[in-house]
Amino acid sequence: MLFTAEGEGLHAREIPSGKRRFSLSSDGEINLIVTDPSSAFFATVTDTHFTVRNTANGMPLAEFPATTAAAFTANGRYLLTRIDDRSAAWWTWRSSDLRKEACARLTSNLSREWSRWLPNQAYRLTCPNPPAGP
Repeated sequence: MLFTAEGEGLHAREIPSGKRRFSLSSDGEINLIVTDPSSAFFATVTDTHFTVRNTANGMPLAEFPATTAAAFTANGRYLLTRIDDRSAAWWTWRSSDLRKEACARLTSNLSREWSRWLPNQAYRLTCPNPPAGP
């Protein structure tokens, strides 16, 4: 995949055919494009957002505060972004990884919270093996 950006517009083309796969318009001028090692995802950086997108169609998958530098880890599970000259942030960004992380930290099955915050929706387990409720 070849990505080109001019101003707020981005075009994705297949290599070697040059066939355009998709085009998109961002919320600001695209300053940087970062690809993950598997080429399944890429990210665009503007002055206001760092957005992870699906390489197949350009659809946004996750959004973070603006950064001036970024990189995916070799397995694509994490992102490293530059905050300023002295600090950086390490992000878990995939929804499946976020869910695993949350489930590993739960101390209850959230049934009470569910009924309070989602009273019109039937309760369903978020985690496959939640801890026993109080």
